[in-house]
Amino acid sequence: MAYDKKELLKKAIEAAKKNELFFIDDIVTFLPCSRSTFYEHKLDKSDELKTIIEQNKINVKVELRNKFRYSDNATLLMALYKLICSDKEREKLAMEYRKHSVDKDTLKGFEINIIHSNGKNSNN
Repeated sequence: MAYDKKELLKKAIEAAKKNELFFIDDIVTFLPCSRSTFYEHKLDKSDELKTIIEQNKINVKVELRNKFRYSDNATLLMALYKLICSDKEREKLAMEYRKHSVDKDTLKGFEINIIHSNGKNSNN
């Protein structure tokens, strides 16, 4: 069956908005075509669909953060704080904090030997 790309895109946009969808694959399930047809028409590349999905995600994130903010639940409050705090604050909150950095001077003198599955050393 031949599908009109514009009509499929229109239905995809309606489905994404109406159902507040977050993923392209979810949109496909609301359409009258197969997944392969959806991708053959390159609807997954639609900037309009991507924008709607991104906006749906942002709306939910804001909603959840507001619920966290006005909650009495300490775990939710801590989660929100960790989302919005600075790196210094996060470091102070952490039970275990590891700073990842490498000083180039500490790497001097290291030798890497790669041993192949045949048991031979590649540096020989």
